[in-house]
Amino acid sequence: MKVKRGLVVAAAMTLALTVVLMGAVGAKVVSPLATDEQNIITNLHLSNSCDGDSMVLFPADTETAYLVFDYSEMQGQEMKIKVDGPKFSVEAEDPSVTKSSGWITEDWAEAHGEQYVKACGAVNPDATLTSTFRADTISMLYVQDSDGGVAEVQVDDLAPITVDMCADTITKGERVIASDLGPELHTITVKATTQTSSCGGSCIGVDRFWNEVILYDATHSYTGAGAECIPLTYSGGAIPAGEYIANIYSGPHPRNAQRWYVRPGRPGEITNLHMSISPDGPPSTEFIAGPRTVWAVFDYADMEGNEVGIDVVREETGLVVQPSVITAKTSLTGSGTKKAISVTHQYLTGFPADQYRTHIVKDGYVDGVENWSVLYGVYLPLVFKNQP
Repeated sequence: MKVKRGLVVAAAMTLALTVVLMGAVGAKVVSPLATDEQNIITNLHLSNSCDGDSMVLFPADTETAYLVFDYSEMQGQEMKIKVDGPKFSVEAEDPSVTKSSGWITEDWAEAHGEQYVKACGAVNPDATLTSTFRADTISMLYVQDSDGGVAEVQVDDLAPITVDMCADTITKGERVIASDLGPELHTITVKATTQTSSCGGSCIGVDRFWNEVILYDATHSYTGAGAECIPLTYSGGAIPAGEYIANIYSGPHPRNAQRWYVRPGRPGEITNLHMSISPDGPPSTEFIAGPRTVWAVFDYADMEGNEVGIDVVREETGLVVQPSVITAKTSLTGSGTKKAISVTHQYLTGFPADQYRTHIVKDGYVDGVENWSVLYGVYLPLVFKNQP
């Protein structure tokens, strides 16, 4: 992957897209830092060194990130530390999935993308499909039905497993096929067998594959007080682009969490992201309570029709709430300065006082991050406040 490093900033262009921030509807919630009488974890953050500044967004060519935190009042308890990485979905009907003869595409509203592929071993005993991937874990999402048969599934040269796809009525199924895989390129093969299932059928349906990167997973024991710095590496080279979340578990549930991102190393780059009260206003990181609309303004370079969107994260009472849908999207080509996208809150009284974080998302990857806040104050119309 070639990473664009130089910026060629050309003519200015401003485009306003109104966005309604829907708050926590359909949101993912990450627990805040927890403190108990014992086992206290504080100052959890990511950095490019053990003593570096806190970072949320890392460059595309990052080979090592560092998970840093302080601990106190520890009594030798074991604590699991896990860093989950991006998940990738590949549709079985996608042309990148190689299929032999005998496979047909079926429509079903419950399937991802409303389609899946199907083959029947009794009719096509040699029907196979293969897909290549780089991930630590791969799962197969499949379709069970009354004519369901038995599929043989294998990753690389690992022992094959069988998946029974029999069900009284059509329904979805999911199975983890392999985990703890290395960072090299892997191949998953699905074969329709002549073995009949409990339904007496021989047909198999494959919906899609889930590939997941797990950057770190280990158990540590701490006593007393101190500081911890854990290097996070990906043995295949640079850490893959995408969203990561570092969890520290005390028991079965995570008690501390930190979300962070690695930028994509593909054509196009976002720089100079800032927030403002208007498309051409000065940068601001603080707004007085009451603004209903703020603007994300940024420069971009070397775009090749990249899809660019905006996502806003609100930190409310210690909880990080991330909307599950990118709130606005547009396509960018070439280079430009001061591109502006407006963010309008659904409340007439404007954004509630809190901490916020804006993500610029390029082709599905976070490529720009800016922190900002709305201060407490008496509500007044926007025209009387937040003016330069």
